[in-house]
Amino acid sequence: MSTWVIPCNTKYYDHKGAFEKLTEVDWRQSANMEAGDIVYIYVGRPISSLLYKCEIIKTNMDDTDGSDNEFILGESLKKAKRYMRVRLLEKYPEGKFDRVSLLENGLKTIQGPSKVESDFIGYIEGHK
Repeated sequence: MSTWVIPCNTKYYDHKGAFEKLTEVDWRQSANMEAGDIVYIYVGRPISSLLYKCEIIKTNMDDTDGSDNEFILGESLKKAKRYMRVRLLEKYPEGKFDRVSLLENGLKTIQGPSKVESDFIGYIEGHK
């Protein structure tokens, strides 16, 4: 099992609405992740914070089930080559895990999917 940080762009997806209404959402998959992996979702500007912890429950899907289509803003996310289904495990307050603190505690990048190590996981789990 691996742990990842993946970005969310607020221009393309209403993460807040989706996770208020649903416990599972289909997400664009751009790395070789597996069911059982943990993903932390970092929401970009203007929030710039890690907000969600999810478990991947299905990977390498050709399409979504459409249950979260109302939260997709624009067309770009509807054209992904593959998707994964994630289940929400935890929510964090905005600003608790900001960009600077994440980079200071083991995160290498927030530009795309990033596999994280135990020091980063320990930081998040120890500061909930």
